[in-house]
Amino acid sequence: MRTRRLFRNLICLEQCLPNCAPIVTYYAILSDNLINTTRDMEILCKSGIIDNWLIIDDAAESFSQLYDDTFIKQFYYSNLIAEVKEYSWPRYTTVLMHDYFKHPWALVSVVAAAVLLILTFLQTVFTIIN
Repeated sequence: MRTRRLFRNLICLEQCLPNCAPIVTYYAILSDNLINTTRDMEILCKSGIIDNWLIIDDAAESFSQLYDDTFIKQFYYSNLIAEVKEYSWPRYTTVLMHDYFKHPWALVSVVAAAVLLILTFLQTVFTIIN
């Protein structure tokens, strides 16, 4: 709780001073983009990158609320965030394929459901037109 208050006060100070570089604000945004789930927080704590004294759920939530209501002109770490998201996208597709499409019939059923949904939508549209 104290840490969140300290970060919020430092971010407010950066926002109030006209020539102050928003270093703490950038750190808060970068941390929020890196920590999306409690699993991300666990990985960072086990690696020794972040020292956490809170419950993992509370710590992950705290990072998402650090920079609320702040104004950012330019975010210097936007390229880094894009690279991290580009790296994590194949991981999500791998999990999707592993968990939900283990058998070929699962993929066939999803395609069949999509075709039925499209045909139902088209039938509704043609009924409304006529």
